[in-house]
Amino acid sequence: MRFSLLSILLFSSISLFFSACDDDYTPKQIGYPRVHFPDKTYIPYQAKGAPYTFEYASCAKIYTDTAVFGEKPENPYWINVYYPMFDARIHISYKGIGKGQNSFKALMQDSYELSYKHSVKAETIDRANLSPAPHLGGQLFKIGGNAASSYQFFLTDSTKNYVRGALYFYCPPNADSLAPITKFIYRDIEHLIETFRFTNQ
Repeated sequence: MRFSLLSILLFSSISLFFSACDDDYTPKQIGYPRVHFPDKTYIPYQAKGAPYTFEYASCAKIYTDTAVFGEKPENPYWINVYYPMFDARIHISYKGIGKGQNSFKALMQDSYELSYKHSVKAETIDRANLSPAPHLGGQLFKIGGNAASSYQFFLTDSTKNYVRGALYFYCPPNADSLAPITKFIYRDIEHLIETFRFTNQ
């Protein structure tokens, strides 16, 4: 039996089609770009007149916060420890303990409310007590999930000074993709807390 050229081509095409369908398909796993972390040492922050001092990573820069939610900060000691390579910042706000909204009780309540405000997006919120020096205490909040801020803390001497800190990224909060960077900066937050002191006690 003779086959025409057209029949042979048609048969070959059908055979190739079905043989190609037998191949197993393996989807590619989701991956994130490799992050290159800079070398760092720690250097002291001792601004003139500032009521506090601490050590921060040399790969970061410090600038005074000139606007908070569109409003001017109540004093010049609201600063950002900024990481230009990651577009991230540790925002630090300072308040002197006084009366009314600046009473110790009100400031404590404010810190808890701001930290638990992220509970809508948070998967977990873990708290740890802080005591980096005599007469200096506070708490660290570790916020799991795609929250806007993954780490927040406050430090106080309970009579005169109150400082609050929070880590923010200038990008949509994706906990999985930011995990290596968050871990890198968390070591700096730990060091900042360990070396933090009020200078006007």
